[in-house]
Amino acid sequence: DGTYLDSTVDNKTISDFRSTYDFKAGVLSWSYQWTPAGNRGSYHISYKLFANKLHVNQAVVDMTIVPSRDSKATVVNVLDGAGAVRTDFVESGEDDGAIFSSVRPWGIPNVQAYVYANMTGSDGVNLSSRRLVSNMPYVSSNESSIAQSVKVNFSANKPVRITKFVGGASTDAFPNPKQAAREAVSAGMEAGYLGSLHAHISEWAVVMPDHSVDRFTYPGTDTLPSDPHIVDSAISAVVSTYYLLQNTASKNATNAVSGAPVNVDSISVGGLSSESYAGQVFWDADVWMQPGLVVSHPEAAQRTTNYRVARYPQALANIETAYAGSKNDTYFGPSAAIY
Repeated sequence: DGTYLDSTVDNKTISDFRSTYDFKAGVLSWSYQWTPAGNRGSYHISYKLFANKLHVNQAVVDMTIVPSRDSKATVVNVLDGAGAVRTDFVESGEDDGAIFSSVRPWGIPNVQAYVYANMTGSDGVNLSSRRLVSNMPYVSSNESSIAQSVKVNFSANKPVRITKFVGGASTDAFPNPKQAAREAVSAGMEAGYLGSLHAHISEWAVVMPDHSVDRFTYPGTDTLPSDPHIVDSAISAVVSTYYLLQNTASKNATNAVSGAPVNVDSISVGGLSSESYAGQVFWDADVWMQPGLVVSHPEAAQRTTNYRVARYPQALANIETAYAGSKNDTYFGPSAAIY
């Protein structure tokens, strides 16, 4: 009857909300109960999300819905163009059941990126009913948005599972990003949710083993002192290391994409999920981020050095510009930037 669930839903209809980040597995989870107005029953919703640490241009969103009673609904797979900031739209569409969207950065016509998404479903999910959806309030009006719906028949208390596989690629690393993104989403679907998850968790175990993170427990135990400052330090030791490493590509990951240059991008301000400073790389990557990895994770730290080596010809050319004597280059404050 037109009632839908997205991030703008009335929070009075949400209960038992829980969000968990498993930093050892690299998996973010949400769960909650949605009880829409109008005596429509309730739905227990749970998500798991990860960007594959081994196959770095793949990601997975796994959703389970448990209804309180029999019902029919539509689930929509959305590529939300609202996140495509500072870009121009190139194209979007359907491709062998998947949807895709492509953009290029403002003023950089020779760079283009593609994102593909496809989905699988358990019993009750009618994949043959897939169709494009537009002009709906839950689909951003941004030109690069694209959405695809699928009909679902719910049975009381029976879980319905839908898994979304995502592939992405750009001309920064792939000569044919559309083909690379298409192949990435197909490879993710072929591996399936469990296969993709296993590859992801296994690679995190290689990249961030227990001994590479500072421990604050009592010797020989897994018990922390009750001092809240020590507890906070123990959490920060894991979380800070994780967020730095999340922006790196391991040797295994580099080999998994046939040597594509995915380990030469340093670490941008805010990491993978932020658009801070337009995602650019600043001097603080060398001064504040790389040193945090050099001793414990030297392979990951090399990413910043690789970036500087790759940009060396550009740096030489920049010497000839009128901005070589910028005052910002000698003031290591918030506005300082050295490329």
